[in-house]
Amino acid sequence: MHLIYIDTDREPEIPDRMRLWGSGTEHRPMGYVELEKRADGKLYANDGEINLYVFNPNDAGKSLTGHEVRRAFASYRVLNACILDALLKHQDLVPEEWKLAMVFFWGTILKGINDHLFVEALAFKDGRFARITMPLDCKWITRFPAALLQPA
Repeated sequence: MHLIYIDTDREPEIPDRMRLWGSGTEHRPMGYVELEKRADGKLYANDGEINLYVFNPNDAGKSLTGHEVRRAFASYRVLNACILDALLKHQDLVPEEWKLAMVFFWGTILKGINDHLFVEALAFKDGRFARITMPLDCKWITRFPAALLQPA
C-alpha cells in the first residue's frame, strides 16, 4: 500500500506554452485528496475507486471532437491535472492496466498560445509514464479513457 496527499485545488503544473486562464479553460477543484494504491493494484482517492471510463456514443466507431467529449463528461467526477502531476512524480502508484491506454484528466482544460483548448493525459512510453496534451479541436477516437472517481 502506498499513500500520498494532494491539494487538488491548487494550480497544477502547466506545460510550456499553455495557460490556465481565459475563455474555455477550467480546473475543477476536488479539495485535499488521499491517493492510495492498494494491495489489489487499484487506485483510490479518498476511499473511492478511480476507474477508467470510455465515453461510447451510440454509433459504433463514431469519432467526436474533444469539445463533444468534454461536454459528455460535464456531469462526471473526472480527475483534474493535480492528480496527473502526482502520478508522474509517484509512478509506482499508477495501476498496471493504465500502461495500455492514454488516460485523460478532463477536470483541467488548458489554453495554448494559439487560443486552442487542450486536455492532458498520462501515457506510457519508453518504459515510463509521461504527460501529453491533446487539442479539443481535433477528432477523437472514443476509446480514449477518462480517469473518474467512483463514490466510496
